[in-house]
Amino acid sequence: MALLVISAQACATDLETLYQSAIGYDPTVRSAAALLRAEEMKYPEARSRWLPSLRASGSAIHGHVDQESSLFPNYRTEGFTFSLSQTIFDWGALQDLKDSSLEVEQAQIAFAKSESDLILRLCNAYFAVFSAQEDKSAAHKHLVALQEQEMAAKENYRLGNGTVVDVQDAQASVAAAQADEVDMDNALQERVVELESIVGRPPGELAGLAPGRPLPGLNPLQASAWAQLARDNGFDTRIQQLQVARAHTHTLKTRYATLPSVTAIASFSRGNSSYINGQDNFITGGPAASAAQIGIQITIPLFDGLSSQSETRENLALEDKAAEDLEVARQSAAQQAQQAFLGYEGGRIRVAALEQAVHSAQASVAFNVKAYRNGVRLNSDVLAAEDRLYSQQRNYIEARIAALMWGVRLKSSAGQLDEEDVQQLNSLLDVRQGG
Repeated sequence: MALLVISAQACATDLETLYQSAIGYDPTVRSAAALLRAEEMKYPEARSRWLPSLRASGSAIHGHVDQESSLFPNYRTEGFTFSLSQTIFDWGALQDLKDSSLEVEQAQIAFAKSESDLILRLCNAYFAVFSAQEDKSAAHKHLVALQEQEMAAKENYRLGNGTVVDVQDAQASVAAAQADEVDMDNALQERVVELESIVGRPPGELAGLAPGRPLPGLNPLQASAWAQLARDNGFDTRIQQLQVARAHTHTLKTRYATLPSVTAIASFSRGNSSYINGQDNFITGGPAASAAQIGIQITIPLFDGLSSQSETRENLALEDKAAEDLEVARQSAAQQAQQAFLGYEGGRIRVAALEQAVHSAQASVAFNVKAYRNGVRLNSDVLAAEDRLYSQQRNYIEARIAALMWGVRLKSSAGQLDEEDVQQLNSLLDVRQGG
């Protein structure tokens, strides 16, 4: 039996272990990672327009001319050309380069947000399973206690110290507790399936919250400080800030679309006279020759049908929209942070109160059981005390979990939820045993 207990304790799965499984399995994170890899190519693509472009071409063509009195009806065109171009100034390409850099940064933040969201979903699913485990355990203990009270009621009735009503009340309580245990087991299975969909494997029995370990404090200590932190550093806020910057680059690109572009060009060609002249030379057999050129090419847009003006007005409106969306994101992040802060601090107070309530309920059960055996209390008093204890135990467990989840949401709203927080939560678990 001792070996079985040790084995069960060793198999308890903690939050950090499941996080390592989830980070490599979760399709949402893998999708964000793939998108990040794709977006990271945007900057090299835009930068390539500012790097030299070298091309090579060549031809070897044999032709025939059907012309009267032609001395050479058959001719050939053969040669090769190297051409080089280098952008010196291109306003549109410059803005595209800036936009691509912002786009890559935006994708990086989106990927970090997907990892933070995974932690939030994992914690929620983990503690939902743990809560269901605790509910099932409490329901079983409640059932056992009621069954013992039922046996005591029957024994008292047999000895003439109780009534049939006591026995019937005890039996009804046992039946209700049995149904409650079945409900708790079904709820546990449903939540296990949800957790398995995140981590990609059966989680097994989960490590429970270690008794007596206080909930961690918050830093900073003021709700307003967390609200400001969320306004400035929340994932959605940072993404929207970059969206505003990108909208501004689009506006600049169209506003100055009429600026000239300047390109340095050079080429070198070698071939026969037909190739060099770039035309059919019916008098073939000329000597091979080389040609080279180098210079500056300037392109000045003169009239584009007023499309650049229309696009500028469109982008200005989109820039205003992005700025308003940024303010919405800031307000939402601040509101979520304040709500989470109050939920966490209020949860800590509730946990302390419920812990004392559990101790009081345990003492009440012990007193009523003893008093019942001495004939001072009724069977209904014992059953009511057992119910109060069961209710307070469930409330205490739910309050601890709710407070922890408020803390996770608070870190998420401020854009600070990462693997270190998983490790901190894991330190609150008793990894030697399950819930």
